[in-house]
Amino acid sequence: MLVLASLLALCAAAPADSTCPQINQRDQDLEILPKYPLDPEKFITPIYIWGPSSQLQGLREAIGVAIRLNRTLLLPPFLTHSSDPLGNDQPVPTDIRLDIPKLRKLVSIAFTDDLRCLQSDAVFLARGIYNKPTDPAVMVERVKRIENFEKAAHMKVLRRTDDDEVCTVLEKTGSKGLALALARFILQTNAFLTGATQKHSALYVSTPPSEAEKMRSIVLSAKSILENEGWSLDVVTTTDTQEFLDENYGDCEMMQYKSEVLSLVEQELTYRGDYFIFSELSGWSANVRKERIMEDKYFYEMSVIKLIEDFGPFSSNFTTSTSLRTSSSTLR
Repeated sequence: MLVLASLLALCAAAPADSTCPQINQRDQDLEILPKYPLDPEKFITPIYIWGPSSQLQGLREAIGVAIRLNRTLLLPPFLTHSSDPLGNDQPVPTDIRLDIPKLRKLVSIAFTDDLRCLQSDAVFLARGIYNKPTDPAVMVERVKRIENFEKAAHMKVLRRTDDDEVCTVLEKTGSKGLALALARFILQTNAFLTGATQKHSALYVSTPPSEAEKMRSIVLSAKSILENEGWSLDVVTTTDTQEFLDENYGDCEMMQYKSEVLSLVEQELTYRGDYFIFSELSGWSANVRKERIMEDKYFYEMSVIKLIEDFGPFSSNFTTSTSLRTSSSTLR
């Protein structure tokens, strides 16, 4: 993956006397000629807003604009998610989320950390600052985010002078219905097979840490349904990955940004997965899907809503299984 740093690759490249990946890669491949060499005297930088996934999308767009305008891409720090223990919109080193040497092979890059002139010459608005003049709340929020960006990047940007149906399906389905839909999907499509045995699947479940335990209970309910059908299911969750990182990399510099690292590792895992069940409304899922499309993996994915519609307790996708009929009638 070009943009998402693979922690596994970093670990493999770590020195023999260290278990910690090397975060700062800015001095690697300095002399390499990028595929798109850009004007070294002119620069363009993205202004990141919203969450980490939206910020990565903004970076992708900025790469395209930089190439078209022939300006060296100036990389600012990223910003933390609103749920991050460090607080909202706190600066995150570029190296945490990006594979700098790989990006350097694509385009000419520099860093806002190295700027001597901290004032921008022009600002291009990719979207309106506010929705309508009578609704100043949105304008205030977006201006605040730009101000937070300015603090993180140490540069000045602002010029200062004196759908119901989907909701109904999800509401009626509930946790037990989602467990049933997942179990039905696995039984009727042979999804997530490991190859070890004919009736054995392995599933990785990625969720926001605050929802990890709830989602784990749903998947364990699906596992119980599958066991009644003679089907075994191995489950690994966000909580397991978090514990693995704490145990093996707890003393590493990168763990100052624990939430960032966890999210990147999970995006890498889901990118590599054989099948992907995603959230349609998630920017996180959208980033993973873009990378999977590049590898022709888009045939092997389904949205959570589609999963519920086709395999949930209110779907017409019935089964002859006694245990599943019982579960379905109970949920109805």
